[in-house]
Amino acid sequence: MDLRELIENGNKAAGTQAALAKAIGVTTQNIANAKAGRYGLPDYACFQLATLLKIDPAQVIAASALVTERNEERRKVFYPFVMGKTATIAALSLGLVILKMTPIDAEAALRLGINNGSIGIMSSLILAIMLIKFKDRLRQIGTKPIKLPAIRTPLA
Repeated sequence: MDLRELIENGNKAAGTQAALAKAIGVTTQNIANAKAGRYGLPDYACFQLATLLKIDPAQVIAASALVTERNEERRKVFYPFVMGKTATIAALSLGLVILKMTPIDAEAALRLGINNGSIGIMSSLILAIMLIKFKDRLRQIGTKPIKLPAIRTPLA
């Protein structure tokens, strides 16, 4: 959940933006700037917001830090806290479903009525790109990638 969503949830919990600002010890301008993505919230306000929302303070601090941090390596540190366990599990599950449902080259060619091998090469390339992106995403959120079997292509 990003900082904008956390602030919106805080607004709902407090009743108004002014009430939220008072509850977490900042001005309404600080809230507006943080919600617009111009600035993050001070750490004390992040703790107060987390207490109000009954969530882990690390999630709010990480969301606030992502607003201002420009170094991608440092940003990766905060992703697991913002993503949460549910989103991480959902991403892993979706990736595994996609991999399991992708037909093998020969089956895809038969279904499409193509037998010159070009569909096999394309599906292998697409699958390889998907795997690389999936592994990169797992690294971003701090999860170890699953060891997958090597991809066979008609050219190999």
